Amino acid sequence: MDAVITRQLAAFTAGDWDGAYALTSRQFRAAGVDAEGLRQIVTSGYPEAADAAEHDVLGCALVGDEAQVLIEVTSTNGATTGLVYLMTREEAGWRVSGAVEHATGASEPATLRT
Repeated sequence: MDAVITRQLAAFTAGDWDGAYALTSRQFRAAGVDAEGLRQIVTSGYPEAADAAEHDVLGCALVGDEAQVLIEVTSTNGATTGLVYLMTREEAGWRVSGAVEHATGASEPATLRT
């Protein structure tokens, strides 16, 4: 999962929105968001991710083919934010279904029911 997150963050930073979009899940695509829509979502709502210099994985909750990965992203200007990456396992491997902000320093993601 972290390899996919790393690739997507690198694609964001490089401005490779088609590459970032290629890592999204069928569920994400079914919502009608295309690569340009992804760019708009990320640049306006998650500026640290759009310009990520590094990230750390802080926790993971896994249930079947769904996972939530808590990360802390540091942008190239040093700003940080916590994100929970929503991941779905598909035939091609793990794909990104979305992300939501999460306060780092709080507990690990716990919204998935076990």
